Amino acid sequence: MSVRIRGGFTMGIVGESGCGKTTFARCIAGLEEANDGVIELEGQKLPYAIGKRSPALLKKIQMVFQNPDASLNPQHPAGESVGRPLVLLQKVPKAELHQKVRELFKAVNLPEDYMYRLPQELSGGEKQRVAIARAFAADPTLMICDEPISSLDVSVQASLMNLLVKLQESKGTSYLFISHDLAAVRHLSDWIAVVYLGRIWEVGSAEDVFVPPYHPYTEALLSAIPIPDPDVHQERIRLKGSVPSAVNIPPGCRFHTRCPRKIGEICEQQEPPWQDVGNDHRICCHIPVEELKALQKAGSIQPGR
Repeated sequence: MSVRIRGGFTMGIVGESGCGKTTFARCIAGLEEANDGVIELEGQKLPYAIGKRSPALLKKIQMVFQNPDASLNPQHPAGESVGRPLVLLQKVPKAELHQKVRELFKAVNLPEDYMYRLPQELSGGEKQRVAIARAFAADPTLMICDEPISSLDVSVQASLMNLLVKLQESKGTSYLFISHDLAAVRHLSDWIAVVYLGRIWEVGSAEDVFVPPYHPYTEALLSAIPIPDPDVHQERIRLKGSVPSAVNIPPGCRFHTRCPRKIGEICEQQEPPWQDVGNDHRICCHIPVEELKALQKAGSIQPGR
């Protein structure tokens, strides 16, 4: 799996649970060691293991996890958690620390007195804002957001997505935004990569990925997005079975065991080729692009319309 992220842009990674999104992110962050490939940041090759990365490299990649309860120390006030990377990675003097933490709390729209609250005194959305403030405390070049809003109420999700957009505009940080929620990814991302069983099957701009033709796996994911229009017919595509084990990957196209558009033995025996749809939008599939387009326009799936 390979992606490139431009400065100040957001790359969305989407796919079902178990498809490799989080493992990919953890390898970039150094929390898990990759078995192969190259990780580069601003032209510099990064060691696989986080223990082999210098403090200067560590500060450049920060991560916001799905569950802030698991990433915030329950015995430390929120302000102390945010101040820790300022001391360890930014070397902020003690005399300036309080003011820097105040500025970060203000940036994520939290009152100053929240600095003194313990995590259990905060709501889920407030805890995630603290986690975002802590990530930005290191002034990262790349911020990895691994399902950062999936466990929150819809209204809180919208607020946090708008916050992430605002912070990116002011700080120029690049995001790797991981989610199974295509609607959220479309709202935040400039580019989207669709992942299944450890590899990319479709990649393109956020607009192009939502317009036919799509990879059959993307088509199934898009069919699950509710359309708030009773006059639009939407056919739900249900994939049979679960994602196969990454230890025993199916031969040929690894999606063929669940693909609703499987065309025969070629899918079972041969790796599918990459096809260029235009505008750097690419699909990895045996079905020709024009045939996919005709098949998908014949249906009435109109995601996000």
